[in-house]
Amino acid sequence: MNKQVRWYENVHILMWLVKDICWMMHYKTAGLIIFIPTIILALLLCVITFKTSHFLPNIAVSCWICANGTWMLGEFFVFDYKPLSLLLFISGTFTIAAYFLTKQKAGTSEVR
Repeated sequence: MNKQVRWYENVHILMWLVKDICWMMHYKTAGLIIFIPTIILALLLCVITFKTSHFLPNIAVSCWICANGTWMLGEFFVFDYKPLSLLLFISGTFTIAAYFLTKQKAGTSEVR
């Protein structure tokens, strides 16, 4: 895998963890601020990996981040986040399931 992509993935994980810490500690402003670059980087990884085998897993992660962020914002700003979060979690689940099914049909055991 390209070293630049791997670096982006690792930075993305760090940002995701910081966002979740802000959420847990009820740091609304910091949580909102870190959520924005976290989702941008998730979507950037989708664009970068568009024609690779990493695309569908990155789409699933983007769905997860959006669902997770919607949940966080719903709790912070008191709105009904569950329907949208659920839709995004289900979308991510179906996307990663499609990835595994295409790998299985192709007869490859290497998942990522």
